[in-house]
Amino acid sequence: MDSNSVLPSLPPETPAHLPISPFSDCEAPVPPECQGQIGIEEWVPKRRRRTKRLISKDEVSETAISEELVDGSVHHRFPSCPREDFAAGDDDAWASFVADFEQNCAPRYPMRLALLAWSAKRSAPDKLPTSPIIESWHSQASAEVDKLMALPNPRVGLGVQPVRTAAEVIICASLFLNRYELLSHSLDPIDARLQRITQWLAKHPDDLKLSSLASKLLLWNCYLEIRLLIFSTRKEPCTTLLEALGQRADYHQILEASHWFYADMLGKEYRKKQLASDAERIPAALHLHETFCILAKVTRFQSLQQMPSREQGGWEELVLSTRSDIEASLQRLEADFELAVAVNDSAGALRLGFVPSTWHQMSMMGLDASLSVWNEIKPMAYDPLQAGNPLSSKTLSLASLDWLTAYAVFLTVKILWSRTACPDIRADHASTRATESIMQVALLLRKAHSRRPHDRKLPSALWLLTLFIAGIETTDEVRADWVRMFVLDVAEAERDYDIGRRDHARKVLGLMEHVREKQDQSGTRVSIGEAMTQTEGPSGMFMFLG
Repeated sequence: MDSNSVLPSLPPETPAHLPISPFSDCEAPVPPECQGQIGIEEWVPKRRRRTKRLISKDEVSETAISEELVDGSVHHRFPSCPREDFAAGDDDAWASFVADFEQNCAPRYPMRLALLAWSAKRSAPDKLPTSPIIESWHSQASAEVDKLMALPNPRVGLGVQPVRTAAEVIICASLFLNRYELLSHSLDPIDARLQRITQWLAKHPDDLKLSSLASKLLLWNCYLEIRLLIFSTRKEPCTTLLEALGQRADYHQILEASHWFYADMLGKEYRKKQLASDAERIPAALHLHETFCILAKVTRFQSLQQMPSREQGGWEELVLSTRSDIEASLQRLEADFELAVAVNDSAGALRLGFVPSTWHQMSMMGLDASLSVWNEIKPMAYDPLQAGNPLSSKTLSLASLDWLTAYAVFLTVKILWSRTACPDIRADHASTRATESIMQVALLLRKAHSRRPHDRKLPSALWLLTLFIAGIETTDEVRADWVRMFVLDVAEAERDYDIGRRDHARKVLGLMEHVREKQDQSGTRVSIGEAMTQTEGPSGMFMFLG
């Protein structure tokens, strides 16, 4: 996407026709393109009776898979919506879809195997070795996806909606294979798979006609790669999946379709009221997507700076043009956020900011006294859900929460760009203001999500990278302590929900302390990637992605 690109415009009304297709057990003949492909015929779905369980107890009796994965309720058998869903997601809808889809697929269907592998891996205790059957699900799914990439026609139908065509299977199964490898702390397979998908997209420039779910999961794959590249040690710039997607003729079609993925998942069960809510959330989603497009440019700039062959002609011109492109894109998107506040009621939440007197009061205190004030600030800070505030609970809809999340990610990108472009200073005014705003947004989102009984977690966009960036950038020790206590408070509240997030939180805080100490000693900013390698090794980045 070039610097002059604008956020894609979508009609304000909900489309009259959505890709809603109920599940069916119709028999599907083996397509001619698949005949002769070893193994593919075995998972093309045949007509069969639905069963309550596809995995018998005997099949897993000698593995470390929890009983909940086999016999438990839908909410225990399958984890919540994958963490790439930055906004507030409907975990009940996700679990229902996964359970239904899993029961309607042939046993060796790659998407089913990838889902089972990811679900079992995430449900299993971290300290236990992965069971052979879980590893076999993963390896089978990975092998079948690689076979599908060799098919001449990626639009050939193979399965059930909304993951029916070869292209949809490749994209959707790959996301869960990547999620599995994140849990295994295996970076190389993720990097290699995302590069293969990028090359595969280049070989098939025609319209893939992806379902809404496949479109959404393709974007999640793009975002995952960008998050990994923040800590990457790549010495040469390469085309990212997001950049390859942006060059396709069907790019805007995929982007628009992705907004309706919940309707695609649930089919006729999806209520019209929820469709209206999805439509309201589109503008914030587009701003979040545009933010990731800018972050992709920032990671490219990082790679340019690390290139060993800087003497080659044109390097300086390329660096200067990339810098100008990023700065122009940041200015344009910031103006778009300001415009959204003026014209979009849901974006009104962005008017909120820190109460300066509160931070001034804490800064004048000693450290021990200021820490004790935390217990007063936490319940008394400006709360949009309390009666009498300009933003009532009705105003803070899912769309409003999305706007807050998208803006926090944008502020994080601004700080990351400042740290990349100006590494020889400790801080600047714009980054200082951005850290304050991130903290306020985090507090508002924490309070809002804590009052939603089925949504106890912060959006993944804030956990943990955004809070970590705010913590290492601020020069105010009081604000740094606020971040520490906030992260520990959220992690403790979620101890029964997600143990992995709590463990990652403590490691991230340790890394934050290490970076802050080095910055205090040098008086300049410290490379996050280098500091992480010193403390956690190459696998440290998984603290921010689990």
